[in-house]
Amino acid sequence: MSRIALLAESADPARGGAERAIRATAQALVALGAEVELHVPRDRAGPELPGVTVRAFETGPLPRATRARKLAYALAERARERPGTLIACGKLLGADLIWSHAGVHARARDAQSRAGRSALHGSLAAAVRGLRPVEWTFAGIEREQARACHEGGARYVALSERVAQDAREALGLEPSAVVPNGVDAARFAPPTAAARRAAQAALAARVGAPPDAPLALFAATAPRLKGFDAALGVLASLPELQLVVAGSRPRVGGELGARVHGLGFVDDLPALYHGARFLLHPSRYDPCSLVVLEALASGLAVVTTRADGASAFVTPERGVVAASAEDPELAAGCARLCDPAEAARAQEAAAGFRRGWDDVARELLALVQPA
Repeated sequence: MSRIALLAESADPARGGAERAIRATAQALVALGAEVELHVPRDRAGPELPGVTVRAFETGPLPRATRARKLAYALAERARERPGTLIACGKLLGADLIWSHAGVHARARDAQSRAGRSALHGSLAAAVRGLRPVEWTFAGIEREQARACHEGGARYVALSERVAQDAREALGLEPSAVVPNGVDAARFAPPTAAARRAAQAALAARVGAPPDAPLALFAATAPRLKGFDAALGVLASLPELQLVVAGSRPRVGGELGARVHGLGFVDDLPALYHGARFLLHPSRYDPCSLVVLEALASGLAVVTTRADGASAFVTPERGVVAASAEDPELAAGCARLCDPAEAARAQEAAAGFRRGWDDVARELLALVQPA
């Protein structure tokens, strides 16, 4: 039996997709017979994980930079008390495999700084952000991870081809493998035609939209980074389109605000995937977005950008991949999918996506088990 220790800065699913992915991976590894420990800060451990030994680490009230540095070493040090393979799922040191669900920090930091800002304001924001002590700490940890890989003490596993390219350019690393996220195939599955019609009617009624209005779904816990401003730009260019927002509640006034329906944080994502016409996810940085993969598995067409590693799974038949959040193709793709017949064809193609967490677990086990 393989013993695997997953090291994570957070495993609380309420914080975002990376945490949900780490938890799903842990349980999929257990289902395949691995003995799994999850080493995580106590205040971000999240709910109990059946079958997984959660070893919560007490950090205490510390400044962010101090906390990050402490965790970078402490989780691996404690995990080494027992034999096995250590997989770092974030900005952590001392692991055998580095499989960061946050991607390459330098790229994420730059995208976060520039998101929704002009070129000048974006450059200023990036410069100011780079002065924060926690940013120096994260950059230093990432350099140490790269050094460990160059010296043969660790292997870098990219979460997507997008992350692999970032690692080559920013860190000088050639990944040993690419292991993308998966989905819960039982929870996220295409509906029948009748169930889709019912879900569409229910969602329109829920948000107070006209029954036949095209509903685009935007789901994010970090709306600025995920391109909410770009989604509003699309909405402004397509008067018939309505936007359903799950996650952080937006504040949009005027005529445009009347077509933006904020639901807040929800626990019924499958119902939204079944009820929407398409997913609009104009991300400015995403290592491998779960919402894109879940939408595809649920039979929902997707409009996204190349900045999202999950865009590799969005074929022309399944939706649209724009070059960036500013690319006119974003609005053009949405306009095409506002047509019910076009959307139906893309939904049928999207339903062909199949990649479960068991696939992810098998690929990780292949990397840690001798051939």
